[in-house]
Amino acid sequence: MIQEIFPTPIKIVDLSSELEGLYDIVMNQTFAIHGLVSSGVSSYRTNNSILDMKEFHTIKKLLQSEVDELSIALGVEKNSIGNSWCNIMNEGGEVKSHNHPCSVISGALYINADENAGAFNIENPMLCHHMMYDLERETDYTRSYISIEARTGILILFPSFLKHWVTNNLQKNRMVLSFNTNYF
Repeated sequence: MIQEIFPTPIKIVDLSSELEGLYDIVMNQTFAIHGLVSSGVSSYRTNNSILDMKEFHTIKKLLQSEVDELSIALGVEKNSIGNSWCNIMNEGGEVKSHNHPCSVISGALYINADENAGAFNIENPMLCHHMMYDLERETDYTRSYISIEARTGILILFPSFLKHWVTNNLQKNRMVLSFNTNYF
């Protein structure tokens, strides 16, 4: 019998009905250049935590409940949303491959993403251990990465150690609200 061991859960939820007014609020924030985001801007270095603003109180509670569900599935202690920020990318923009050290779970909520938005890619964390595989075909066990289509209202939650990136964004004003969690 073949058994799956060491699976890595992620969570994808459609929150499109919860986004009313968020686009305009985000567009009125202060943004700056960020080294990971090409052809775009970020509030990462300009705002302590965008989800701590009173306008985001309701969505933050909803995001926290989704984090709580993934935490239970992972078997980890309760963790809370800490820092949060927004990235806005233009056509041709990319986000370089990275992970989120010192965080438990990370999230990306798409506030504005159409069919031209760059996909959210997650690297297979076991890839570096496949050095001796001579593949005949790609399977769920051996693929290098997965791509998740970015769409307005989609929330992607994932363990923070996973490397992820965005390429081939062809949309103007692709907007994502991102956050990290910690134990506190």
